[in-house]
Amino acid sequence: MKKHIIHYLGLASVLFALTACNKDWKEEQYEHYVSFATTLDYTTGVTTVYVPYREDGKTTYEIPLVVSGSTVPDVDFDVKVRVDKDTLALINDDHFKQRTDLYYKVLPESIYSLGESVAHFTAGSYQTTLTVNFDFNGIDMSEKWVLPLAIDDTDSPFRAHPRKDYDKAILRIIPFNDYTGTYNATPMKVAIGDIPINQGVSVEKRTAYLVDENTLFFYAGLTEEANKTEIRNKYKVFVEFGEDEFGDGSGKLRLYSDEPNLHFQANSAVQKYTITDVQDAVHPYLIRRTITLNMDYYYDDFTTYPGQVLRYHAQGSMTMERRINTQIPDEDQAIEW
Repeated sequence: MKKHIIHYLGLASVLFALTACNKDWKEEQYEHYVSFATTLDYTTGVTTVYVPYREDGKTTYEIPLVVSGSTVPDVDFDVKVRVDKDTLALINDDHFKQRTDLYYKVLPESIYSLGESVAHFTAGSYQTTLTVNFDFNGIDMSEKWVLPLAIDDTDSPFRAHPRKDYDKAILRIIPFNDYTGTYNATPMKVAIGDIPINQGVSVEKRTAYLVDENTLFFYAGLTEEANKTEIRNKYKVFVEFGEDEFGDGSGKLRLYSDEPNLHFQANSAVQKYTITDVQDAVHPYLIRRTITLNMDYYYDDFTTYPGQVLRYHAQGSMTMERRINTQIPDEDQAIEW
């Protein structure tokens, strides 16, 4: 009998403890803070955001926001978001010091719209999104565009999170199409003057930046992407992708330049792209898409040595692989960047 009494007393104490805990959890244990749910890369100081380029150049992106705490707010409320240029200035100074040509730049207002700059939280929910509308027509991706945002809690019932990397979102905006990204450029040989192309040198990687739905640009030959903007912009090579003529993932490329001093000349008979998809052997839901650009072109280096022009010949291929998760419907999230 004594054993049963002890058992019941023990059970009662557990029930009491559970009841007490449940009662405690009805009250907020911490504090409701509003913050962006974005991941900051501390090495770059920004959060890279990949946004797909649509046919008309216009698209939207949803920025997630959350409310912290042990309970869910039981009221509707709005949170204002503002552009924070001051924080961006600090990041630029911290990461680049005197190299002002490498600074991140605030995305022009002609490229984006925040609407009323308000994120609406519904009672019973701890998360919401802020819609940003983009119009990438005419964007110049030779600049490192950033949309720096901060939470303005002036009229909100809840404070912005006190940590600076929670109440701010420094978004490095990267619009992309089917062909942009980082290519392996080692097979692309570059030779100067009369040196045979097979004795040329190469760069390890080359980034292809968006122009529009079917066009990208990269920097010619051995041009360093770390050069000052006014220098490297003179060496843009534009690549326009033609239709898949044969139904096998291949087509023609049109290479051109808008810089007359480059004296750009392309061998149109060689310019071609191929796209192949292979299912991953280990993870069948992954598609490995390989894009290969075959190119042959000439250009002048007219800035390295004042008063002297050097003629270069570039020939070979650049290759990029995209890993695409077919289980994820959102294009920007399906690609494993």
